Amino acid sequence: MTTEKPPSKPKKAKGNSEESEVGYKNPPKDTRFEKGKSGNVKGRPKGSRNLIILFGEELDKQVVLQENGRQFKLSKREALVKRFVNQALNGDAKVMGTLIGMDKDNKDQDDKILELSPDDQEQYQRFLDRMTKGKIRQMEREKQKIEREKQKIEVAKK
Repeated sequence: MTTEKPPSKPKKAKGNSEESEVGYKNPPKDTRFEKGKSGNVKGRPKGSRNLIILFGEELDKQVVLQENGRQFKLSKREALVKRFVNQALNGDAKVMGTLIGMDKDNKDQDDKILELSPDDQEQYQRFLDRMTKGKIRQMEREKQKIEREKQKIEVAKK
């Protein structure tokens, strides 16, 4: 035996002489915002900058670098890219993987063409050659390992 509750009556606003209903999207009249005023009076200050803008401004600042005995100015953004590529060339596998992934993404986008100086193109080509040679060697080692395991299984069966 189940008893059903009768539907509840809408609540009436307190303190108002008018009998208005209170409910979803209908707050009591005395707690509503006044005309022309919002609930966020101060709001976001004009000219305030978000994190992305702050990072961009910092990365656009100039730094002085010394390479091969000569000094030159670069933006922090350019210096960061230069260091990233140099780490990859020095053999940091994690950076290499990231750089190769970025390169593949870049080649997929025909709109964005990266123009490199002849020296940079040569360095980049040497980097790619080193990476592909390393991958080929790794694949050859894995094949040899699989062959050895197959031989062990065959010996064990006999």
